[in-house]
Amino acid sequence: MSSHQTRNRAAVVLLAVALGLAGVRGAAAAGVNVLGQSLGAGSGGVGQCSSQGIDVNYGVGYAEKVGGFAVTSVTLSGISAACIGRHVAVALTGSDGRPMASVSTQVTGAETTLNVPETSTVAAEQLGGVSVVITD
Repeated sequence: MSSHQTRNRAAVVLLAVALGLAGVRGAAAAGVNVLGQSLGAGSGGVGQCSSQGIDVNYGVGYAEKVGGFAVTSVTLSGISAACIGRHVAVALTGSDGRPMASVSTQVTGAETTLNVPETSTVAAEQLGGVSVVITD
């Protein structure tokens, strides 16, 4: 697959994720599936290490800061073994599409959990979407 095709698919998938998850507020605990075949941007997107979907699930807990339930963690599962050792960044966005928090780590296995620090608290009811990028 050419680099041009990978970038085009990445842009389409990221746009689909942003538009398709606008209603994730009610399904945050259930999670969503993000198509991974070309998820990512730049030269090191998931398209280069995976052609399968990545499941995104959220941990929630009571946060005094927001006076209700907030996203405490993001668990990515179904990650291809070829992605292990790469860097993953997750951005949580509001219903207006603006970033509310971001977390990153190294992919350690087929399932990787990223904890959302208390300083980046996102009220569960305000969560509108998620963006996931895996790079080299």
